[in-house]
Amino acid sequence: MKKLLIFTSILETTLGILLLLFPYLIVKLIFGIEATDAVNILSRFAGIVFISFGLACFPLNEVRMTTAVRGMIAYNIMAAFFFGYIKIENTFDGVLLVPAFVLHTLITACFIYLLVKKKM
Repeated sequence: MKKLLIFTSILETTLGILLLLFPYLIVKLIFGIEATDAVNILSRFAGIVFISFGLACFPLNEVRMTTAVRGMIAYNIMAAFFFGYIKIENTFDGVLLVPAFVLHTLITACFIYLLVKKKM
């Protein structure tokens, strides 16, 4: 579980850094749209949030790890539904949209599997 948590923490922090540095590129790759100035500003703010989330979920001890796992499960479930919804209901067609959906679905499944396995 700790390795998965470290992986997802680094992944979210990296996404945050990329959103801060290249918001227009990330928006284009995920959603397939050209970003406006407003979208770039919001993407950069989201980058700050992702960096904070990634750092907050990095497992330093058992108590923090338990809280971080709950946060990562909630985030990944919502992200998977969000990406699936916008793919089905909208015309967004970024090259990373479906891979983002699949990644968040797999991460959720891995966390849930590890939690169930740990309880047994």
